[in-house]
Amino acid sequence: APRESSPTVSAPSSTSTPLPAVPAITVAKSADAPTGATAGSTISYTFTVTNSGNVTLSGVAISDTQLDAAAVCAATTLAPGASTTCRGTHTITQTEVDAGKVDNTATASGTAPRESSPTVSAPSSTSTPIASAPGITVTKTADRSTYSALSEVITYRYVITNTGNVTISNLTLADDILGSITNCSPTQLKPTEAAQCSATHTVILQDLEKGTITNVATASGTPSQGTLQPATATATVTKKNNPIAARDDNYDAVDGQVGVPQLGNALNNDTQGSGPATLDTVEMQVLTPATSPTGDVVPQLDVRTGIVSVPAGTPAGEYRIEYRICERTNPTNCADAVITVPVTAPQIKAIDDVSPQPLDGAIGGTMPSVLGNDELNGTRPTLETVTVTPGTSPASGVTMNTDGTITIAPGTAPGTYVYPYTICDRINPSNCDSATATVTIIAQPPLATDNAAEAEPKTAAKTEPKTAAKTEPKASAK
Repeated sequence: APRESSPTVSAPSSTSTPLPAVPAITVAKSADAPTGATAGSTISYTFTVTNSGNVTLSGVAISDTQLDAAAVCAATTLAPGASTTCRGTHTITQTEVDAGKVDNTATASGTAPRESSPTVSAPSSTSTPIASAPGITVTKTADRSTYSALSEVITYRYVITNTGNVTISNLTLADDILGSITNCSPTQLKPTEAAQCSATHTVILQDLEKGTITNVATASGTPSQGTLQPATATATVTKKNNPIAARDDNYDAVDGQVGVPQLGNALNNDTQGSGPATLDTVEMQVLTPATSPTGDVVPQLDVRTGIVSVPAGTPAGEYRIEYRICERTNPTNCADAVITVPVTAPQIKAIDDVSPQPLDGAIGGTMPSVLGNDELNGTRPTLETVTVTPGTSPASGVTMNTDGTITIAPGTAPGTYVYPYTICDRINPSNCDSATATVTIIAQPPLATDNAAEAEPKTAAKTEPKTAAKTEPKASAK
């Protein structure tokens, strides 16, 4: 007003213009490289959170269910336009390794003033690849290192181990001798887990002949990721023979005319292992039988009993029988030996004969066989056991027959005649002895009493038995 030094002031007049609050938040998530490609390795995540609204946000936090613990943020209150960094860690699971990746999604949140509910960002996701490395091993062991008998059972044990980083399912195991092995447990393996399997093999003749059993096992399966290279394992079991020994048998000389039905048993000095060889544990076979130049009877080995025999009537000589014994449970485990049997010829004696009485040269007659007082092994020989070979006739009309009798032809001149002869063993034709037969022939016929005596069997007036000068029987190299 005029003449006033201070202005006049009106009463205040106010307005209230509402400013709308627009809370907003964003998050950008990134993943570091994994510390490894196996379960238990970790991935570190970085979250960049920005207040993109027009009001301050408090209680800023990350929501990520796969973090091992809540993410730690540098700031939890953000003015509009401000940003903060949060960090968190995730431990990789086997499921994620089997999947070959780790997928992760996170959101950020913050609460605006006068708001009861936080503002949540749009999700931010990462997908981190995990390199797959399937791997498997198999080991194979036998319950013994050697085998020695037919039907012996060898047990094999197998261990299949997952050495890779992914789960392997549908395990398979095949053996090149035993075929498919289906008792493995378990049939699905996580890394480092192992399955157990077993199988048996029964020793056959071919195993004994070959000397070793070598077989290869192959393990495989289906990996959750990648390609699995099958694994193999080999086991070798070696044949070990029980000690077996066949020893030569050298028997004492045997009289071939008489023979010996049981000269001995070839097994008596043979051994198997630490004990004697018996027909319960070994089989016998003759490799080379005894042979004779004449093809006659020879010593025998009975492989059913082991008994060595010399049949009666075996020619003289040294006989060899080569035989073999083989372990019944391991027919390839054998030993050979030789049986030597010397066979001698019987003792033969031709003893001089003298006619028991004179014979009438005019009418002739017959002197009994010269074999009557001869000996073969101490007994009287027969034409079945010896041959008689006359020497040179001492006179015309005096004839020795092959049966040993001497015939005097009618009209033979009187005199005393000495007739040489030789007897030989039929089995051993070189086993011979010689003697003489003396015949007295007179010109006058004998008296009636003499005729009666002449009808009686001859009683040879023997000379003392001479020691036969034999030729030694040849030793046959059989």
